[in-house]
Amino acid sequence: MTAVFIFSGTTEGRELAQLLASNGVEVHVRVATEYGAEVMEPDANIDVKVGSCGGAEGIARIIRENGYALVVDATHPYATRISEHIREGCEASGAEYIRLSRSASFDGSSDVIEVASVKDAVDYLIGTEGPILAATGSNEILEYTRIPDYRDRVTARVLSTRPSMLKCLDAGFEGKNLVCAQGPFSEEANHALLVQIGAKYMVTKDSGTVGGFEDKLNAARRTGTKMILVRRPDDSGLTFDDTVDLLGERLGITIKR
Repeated sequence: MTAVFIFSGTTEGRELAQLLASNGVEVHVRVATEYGAEVMEPDANIDVKVGSCGGAEGIARIIRENGYALVVDATHPYATRISEHIREGCEASGAEYIRLSRSASFDGSSDVIEVASVKDAVDYLIGTEGPILAATGSNEILEYTRIPDYRDRVTARVLSTRPSMLKCLDAGFEGKNLVCAQGPFSEEANHALLVQIGAKYMVTKDSGTVGGFEDKLNAARRTGTKMILVRRPDDSGLTFDDTVDLLGERLGITIKR
C-alpha cells in the first residue's frame, strides 16, 4: 500500500493522519511549526517532519524521491501560498492533489464588516477610536503598527510559539498588549478578553467551526464589539468525509471511522 503525504495544520490534517494510521495506512506528515508536530499523537504509522519543503520545486522533489502518489493539502484556509506550492509540486511530479477544505462559518451577517485583507482592516481602523483586539496571527502583525497610537490601542493575540512571540515583540507588542495562547478559544474566553481590554473592534478571520469562529462572533456581539472579518480566499475542495472516502477508493481499502 502506498504511503499518503499530508500537509497539515493542527486540526483536519492531524485528524486525517490519525484516522489513516489507525487503519494501517503509512502516513508522512509535513507541518509548519513545532506545535503542529507536538499535537500529532505518536503512532508507528505516522512520520512527522517540521518546516518548509523549499517551495513547489522542493515539494516535487520530495514527492518523487518517496514515490508519493497521493498528496493531501489540509493546510489552513488562509495559507494560500503553501497551497499553491503544493498544487504546483503535485502537477510537476504527477502526484494526485487532494484539497481538504474547512467549511466556512460566516453567513454574511450585516453587523460584521468584511474586508479583503489585514491591510484593508487596518486602513479602516486608522480612522476610528477605541481598543482593538487583533486576532489575525503574527505573520501580518506589522500592518497594525500603521495605526498611529497602536501601542495604546491594539492588543495582539497570537500562538504561543517562539517565532510568533518574537515577531510581535519586534513590532512593539508586549506586556498587556500581547496575549500568547493556543486556540481555538471558547465564547467565554473570547468574551473575557474583550471585556478585559474594553475592545471596540476585533479583527479576525473565518477559521470555521473547528477554529472557533462562531465563539468569537458570539462573544463580540455580547460585548458590543464590532467584528472586522478578513474575507476567506476562494478555497474549493473536499469535506473531511469526502476526502476519507476518496483516499479509501484510491488505496483500495475501507477506512473505518
